[in-house]
Amino acid sequence: MASYPPVQIPVDKDEQRKGIFCGIVIEVTAPTIPEPDDYPSWSELIEATVQLHKCGEQPSAADYQAAEMLLLQKSQIDSFPEEYKLLKAKRPIPSNSRLLTLSPEYDESSQIIRVGGRLRRAEGLETSAIHPIVLDPHHTVTKLLIKDYDSKLCHPGPERIFAEIRRNFWVLRGREAIRRQQHLCRECKKWKAKPVIPKMADLPPARLRLQKPPFYSTGMDCFGPFQIKIGRRCEKRWGIIFKCLTTRCVHLDLLTSIDTDSFLMALRRFVARRGRPWELFSDQGTNFHGGEKELLKRRLHLSALNYNNIWLSRKYPSISTHQMPHTSVVPGSARFVLSKQPFVSPLAHKQ
Repeated sequence: MASYPPVQIPVDKDEQRKGIFCGIVIEVTAPTIPEPDDYPSWSELIEATVQLHKCGEQPSAADYQAAEMLLLQKSQIDSFPEEYKLLKAKRPIPSNSRLLTLSPEYDESSQIIRVGGRLRRAEGLETSAIHPIVLDPHHTVTKLLIKDYDSKLCHPGPERIFAEIRRNFWVLRGREAIRRQQHLCRECKKWKAKPVIPKMADLPPARLRLQKPPFYSTGMDCFGPFQIKIGRRCEKRWGIIFKCLTTRCVHLDLLTSIDTDSFLMALRRFVARRGRPWELFSDQGTNFHGGEKELLKRRLHLSALNYNNIWLSRKYPSISTHQMPHTSVVPGSARFVLSKQPFVSPLAHKQ
């Protein structure tokens, strides 16, 4: 094949156009603040920021507000650097930005990013509520802020803290950030901890008299008073309960007063009706103490006289008594009788 020489096209240099760059260069300078990781609380970080900028002068309330805005501005520059530059230049943010759904706006007065929206004409709402400040949940400033709200509100639930923070700030994935912070909070763990249910001890021997008759081991207690009407006058009456600790049988009786004699008469009626118990459990009531001393004294007197009379044995039975401590649960307590009160009241009125 024949080869042709290359053809050179003449170039007119006067027709070439030079490229011209046209753009805006924006330099974002982060404010000078202390390192947030060096401070355990939000108030200490604000105080250090104020002292850094005031250089020993007496700070005012406006200085503390300005320091708070500087900290929020620094957190936004660290968390959203590209969005901050674009919004400051009044240019749209990219479509894959985390702030796209919030319609973010740049506040010229405070130099921070706020949430947009359609509430600009709302009356009675503050600017911080209409356009809250956007914060990143993983920034240290946001964590200290959540910790401060948690401490001021006395460690409530996450929804309570979330509602208070939403008045001024819009934390991305706020509920998750609050739960994460409360999971690390020692006070929140203490208030939300569930008590450990202890293992119950073995039943005492008095509850295991399986081969014994009812009321072999008996717990007793007094309850009341009840108001009764006799003629035109009102008097008080009390109740006494005897409960079998093995079979849960219950014997109820009335007392005219809370003294030793009334208790001994009720005990005699109980023995005559149910048989003599082998042991009695009661609290530290004075009538029970007096009845125990009276029984012991009479039994010692009869033993010294060598009496073996059946009637005297029933009148002063030989029963083992146990007075329980004040802080322990008395078997057969009168609290069991509260549900039996409808049956006791007609009996008291009848008496």
